Formats: sequence, C-alpha cells, structure tokens
Amino acid sequence: MLELNSEHATVLVDEILHSIFFLGKINDPQHPPESIVTDADMLDGLKIIYPRPFDHFSSQLPKRSPFSCVLDMIVLLTGEENEEEIKKKVREITKQLRRGRTRPLISSTICVSQIPNSVRYYGVSMSTAGRIPGRIMVAASCLSSWDRYVAGAVMTYYLNNANIPDFDGIIRLPENVRCEAFNILQDSSPRNSPTDPAQNPISAIIINKGWFKVFLPDSMY
Repeated sequence: MLELNSEHATVLVDEILHSIFFLGKINDPQHPPESIVTDADMLDGLKIIYPRPFDHFSSQLPKRSPFSCVLDMIVLLTGEENEEEIKKKVREITKQLRRGRTRPLISSTICVSQIPNSVRYYGVSMSTAGRIPGRIMVAASCLSSWDRYVAGAVMTYYLNNANIPDFDGIIRLPENVRCEAFNILQDSSPRNSPTDPAQNPISAIIINKGWFKVFLPDSMY
C-alpha cells in the first residue's frame, strides 16, 4: 500500500469537488453545494480547506469528470501494478455510491491498457448524468486533460460517418498493446474491445511519453 502525499490529495479532492459542484450547477434543476454537502460542519470545513471549488465552480470549467479523479486516487494508493485490487476498490466505491436514491456520478466502465513489461494505465468512462453534461465534460477533457491529438480526433468525430467511407470509427492499436475494458457495475468480465464503436462510441487513446492511456466516454450523445 502506498501513501498519498498531501499535495496529491489536495489536488485530487479539489478537482473532485470542483467537478461535482459544476455538474450540480448545470443540472436541471440546479444543485448548489449546500444541497450536495448537507452536513453544515463538513461544508464549512471544506470551504476552509478547499476554497477554490466553491469560488470557481460557477465560472470555470473543471478539467475532467469526478470519477476520473477518484480512480487516480485509488491507483496512487494501491499501486498501478495491483490491477485486481484497483478494480475491486473501484467496484466497492461504486456499490456504496449506488445505495442512495439519487443517480450518483459514477462510471460504468474501467479500462486497463499496457505495453508488455511496462506500467499499467487506467481510465474510466465519463461519470456524468445526461447528454448535455456529458458533452460539456468531454469538451473540457479535450481542452485540459487529453493529449492534443486525441482531443482533435474526439472533437472531429461524428456518429453518423456514412459520408466518410475511409473512416469506420475504430482506433486500432498495435498487436503488442493490451487494452481491456471491464464492467464496473456488474462483474469482472471484460467488455467488448474498447475500440469497438458498437460498444463505446468514442475510444480516446492517450499517448503519453510513448505509452497508451485509454478513456471511454459514456453517453456522449
């Protein structure tokens, strides 16, 4: 088990709160921070420790969806090499969040990608509720989080590609690259290949220092 230093923890919690509050702001009906964090003492404490999300959620876009930050925290605490433990913890958190009556901002898919004898990279599907929030968060991720080549591919992708005969919507990886998607909400069975557009309309392959990182936006359209 690895330790999560205070700097990493602060940045990730800051991101999570900003993203959640922003999604509450653009929801219809709106959900202000006070209706999301209903414990008054906890709310006051968060305002003191993490003032930025409260100051900017209504005027600045977040960088990514909330569950992506949660995944980063789990990977940092667990170690990227402990894949089964990471998937287990993601499912446990998801199960806890689904116990309430409201629809939580959780992902449905986790993806693991790896080049032989390299570190593993993890991504989760877009954790938003509704078509418009999903589109906004995909755009925000393109601007702030994803590799510029991937962002360009995502922003120029059209579901109706009948008029583009030489583009079938599939991103093909080299044979030596492992890329598997797993259903978070059910069991550990792999989903279809994350590059299969019938299963995932967009598969964004992030190239970072020679490695591949995969994100799978859910319900973008």
